[in-house]
Formats: sequence, C-alpha cells, structure tokens
Amino acid sequence: MDDQNKLSFPSNKIKLNKIYQISNPEIQTGISYTNTKIEEVYGEFSFPELPKNRAYTLGSFVQSIDGKIAFPESPDGTLVAKGNVKDPNGALADYWILNLLRTVSDAVLMGSKTISREPELTGHIFDPDLADYRVKCGKPEVPLHIIVTGTGIDFPVNHKIIKDSDIPVLIVTSNEGKSVLTENLDPNFIDLNNSAGFCLTDNIKALISIGENNRIDLAELLTFLKKHGIDTMMIESPTFLVSLMQEGLLDELYLNTSSIFIGGEALSIGQNMPSFSLKNHPSGRVISIHTHRDYFFYIRYRMEYDI
Repeated sequence: MDDQNKLSFPSNKIKLNKIYQISNPEIQTGISYTNTKIEEVYGEFSFPELPKNRAYTLGSFVQSIDGKIAFPESPDGTLVAKGNVKDPNGALADYWILNLLRTVSDAVLMGSKTISREPELTGHIFDPDLADYRVKCGKPEVPLHIIVTGTGIDFPVNHKIIKDSDIPVLIVTSNEGKSVLTENLDPNFIDLNNSAGFCLTDNIKALISIGENNRIDLAELLTFLKKHGIDTMMIESPTFLVSLMQEGLLDELYLNTSSIFIGGEALSIGQNMPSFSLKNHPSGRVISIHTHRDYFFYIRYRMEYDI
C-alpha cells in the first residue's frame, strides 16, 4: 500500500480512557498484542485461547445512540463517527480501533452488498505504526479479503478489491452462486474446490463454494479457514455478523457508540433479518469500556450463547 494513502493517528489525540476492564483472567490468557501505540491509545489488548477447530471471529461497528450504523443519504458507516462534530478526535479513535482489529486479524470479511455500496472500501491498515507492527508479528502486510455472496448475483466484479493485484481475495459462495460467478469473474481466479497446495496467507485471488441452495455453510467456512492458516477473522458485514450470531459463531463484538441521533429507517445491524426471540438470543459479556471525552463509548463484548 502506498505511503501516501496512510493516515495520521496521533496518540495524544485519540488516547482512550478505560473506565472498565473485566477481572476474569480467562479472557486475558491467550495471544497478547502490544506495542507502544497500542499501549498509549488502548492499553492492554489480548485474546483468550483461540478455538482449535475454527477461525475466531470479531465484529466491529459504530452506531448512533439509537442504534443506526449509517445515514439514509450514505452507506458509509464511518460517517456515523465523523458526523459527531462535537468530538472529531473521537471519530478518529473509532477508525483507529477498526485498524487495530484489522491489524490482529488474518482476514477481513465483507459482504458483496457492502462493497457494492462503497466502491473505494478496502481492508487495509491505514495507521503506519499498526501496519509495521502487523508485519513484525509475522502477518502479511494486507489481510486476506474474504467477500461473501450466497447467490453470486450482481457481484461487483470491477470493485477495487477484486481488481487490485496487491489485495489478496477469497470469494466465498454457494454451489449455485459459483455457477453465476464463474461466468463473470476474471478466469485467473483460482477455483479452490478443484485445487490443492494453495495458501490463504499468500497474495491469492480465489473462489470457493461452501454451501448450497444459495446459502453459505458458516461452520464449514470457519473450519476451512482454520485449516488453511486463518486463525482470526474480522467481520465487516452487518448481515453476516447476525448470521454468525444465529449459529453461535460470533466470538466478539466491538460496538462503538457515537453520541448522535439519526432516527427513522436508517440502516441498523441485522436490519431485514429475523429477530431473536425472548427465549433464544445471544448475550454480550462486557470485557472493557473506553471513552473519548463525553461523546464516544467503545465497548468490547464477548458473545455468549444458550443455544
């Protein structure tokens, strides 16, 4: 990634105030990520012991105080933070947390509809300090971009993520979706259903079908990723996030609140998906709470399921 596309995240401007930290030691015994920037801005950051049979999943979104994740006039979710004119540095801190989670993840997952709405969206790490730290941790400079589409219909084959040769991509679809995609994708995309010896941590352009009836088998996908070197995956699709919750497969949720009110029928997480019931719904155990001035809260949840 070009240095000119990196952004400035001054520690003194985005430094967060930690007001709560869970005391349960099991949450803090696993992989620890720390360098000067992380310590200065966020403090201690670690994962519990990761699952041995599937990828560990993280979701991250910023919402308004009424739970909206975009304005009606724009699908760009970052505007919910940037629109908080009371605290511009709090908005920058929100974006930095997204960069932090990308830094520690082996892959970032986005939906085909999400990237269709945002033609310039990528999963790069834009903080040069974090980008350097990621490489020092032994990870590729650019995370694997996993793009999911059940049907393959209206897939944005000309999106920057798909076309840029420096962005590793794995498109995940169903058997039916694969038939649609193979007619429209660059023929150089590797068919992983019929390939061996591939490495997902290389700069790969590939396609795989995992599921049928226009649906992706989520458990099989996470198992496949783990077998091929993807230990942690960042979820940037609000629909896919809820799909994972429905199957008890979302491990953590980072939900930042920008103190603005949007209202109306603006986009929310899981909009147009079935609601959970009174007797069957996931719960979020609060791991930590940070603030920035009086206008932003940043909450890390460990998801728990009774299903």
